Amino acid sequence: FYKVDKVIVAWGLSASILAIQLNRIVNGLTRPLWGWISDHIGRENAMFTAFLIEGLAIFAWLQTIHKPVMFVLLSSLVFFAWGEIFSLFPSITADLFGRKWATTNYGIVYTAKGTASIFAAPVAAYVMLKTGSWVPVFYVMIACDILAAFMALLWLKPLAARTIAAADAWQSAEAKKQPESRPEKEVVHA
Repeated sequence: FYKVDKVIVAWGLSASILAIQLNRIVNGLTRPLWGWISDHIGRENAMFTAFLIEGLAIFAWLQTIHKPVMFVLLSSLVFFAWGEIFSLFPSITADLFGRKWATTNYGIVYTAKGTASIFAAPVAAYVMLKTGSWVPVFYVMIACDILAAFMALLWLKPLAARTIAAADAWQSAEAKKQPESRPEKEVVHA
């Protein structure tokens, strides 16, 4: 449709093939990078940033999709932002629900992705068939990204702060209940 599969961009690769290859590389590299970013600006701020970048990149991608080089670069930027879910979601899940059952809880959270794919793909295909274009589907994606970005700041950040504060207060209260351990006096026999 946009002929990005026919235009050779670099190393004998078409724009679509190069974008796919770079997307895999960028998506993998960004997972530890988003963890590092999260360590410096906070999980929720990192999520806000990533979702906002992704939404804006998809919007720019739609505006420049007919330009093969921009198609490649903006596709990579989308996947740069998308990689954060694999480093930040497990961490925020542990923050909210505790570390003891973190893997089980994250497994439940991750199941949402699989469940969503059961419904999202047919709905997206239906919208494409009805409109004759994937553009409306991408605009829904943009809206979801922007919504998720602001939810990270306005809902998740305060929720996480309250949850962590409550857990810290509970641990502090439990620690105060424990009698202090004092070394027993040493008995000296003469």
